[in-house]
Amino acid sequence: MADIVKNPVSSAIYLEKKDAALLERLKKIHQVKDLFTGKTVWKDTLKGLVYRRLIGGIAWPAPDSYTPMTHLAVLAEERDEDFSMGHHTVHVIYEDMAPTIEEVLNIAVAKQSLLRCAEWVAPIHESEVIRIRQWEKDRMRHRLPRIRIIPPPSVDFLTLHALVQARTVTCKTMFFGEDSIAASAYVSIPAEDYCRPLKRYPQLAAVLYPLGAIDMYTAADIPPGIHIPAEGGY
Repeated sequence: MADIVKNPVSSAIYLEKKDAALLERLKKIHQVKDLFTGKTVWKDTLKGLVYRRLIGGIAWPAPDSYTPMTHLAVLAEERDEDFSMGHHTVHVIYEDMAPTIEEVLNIAVAKQSLLRCAEWVAPIHESEVIRIRQWEKDRMRHRLPRIRIIPPPSVDFLTLHALVQARTVTCKTMFFGEDSIAASAYVSIPAEDYCRPLKRYPQLAAVLYPLGAIDMYTAADIPPGIHIPAEGGY
């Protein structure tokens, strides 16, 4: 591993192989109809799990962020409830990043096509949303697939962090996965930063935004998104 860190060529090969392995992993998750309920679910043939929902998160950096990258993540919520905790276990099944919002939106479209992840959570009331709307217009003009984006719950970093704590400190109902970007970021956060804006950590926000939607929204609470993908694309 030390050689990989020192050698840029080895590092590029390592990351390419890792990305290829992750893509193969994601291809094992299939959207199917539940025979008993008729509802759409996602079957993970590699892990032997069934998910009731896939939801993504997108987060861009603030001027004082610790990273200049825009991040995204996809969370999968298991169908069966853990009755001892009152939660459906959540898995972070995909994380990625890119230098610009537009590049991350393009990645999100690709993952939507692969996984049928229909909803993405991002702070759509911020100034950067102008770029998202322009991206939307460009995609519409060329009749290309888009994504539906909804805002996260209106709570602070500390509240969203408490959701993670509730799922990880006692009984485990949240799994970040191997080499998780968000899990690595958690290790380096000073305690006082939990009282600061989450935007300083977009690699965490991309996971915490959809987690907040899972744990804090009911179906009736979900606000309208920027776009409901009913026109063109597929």
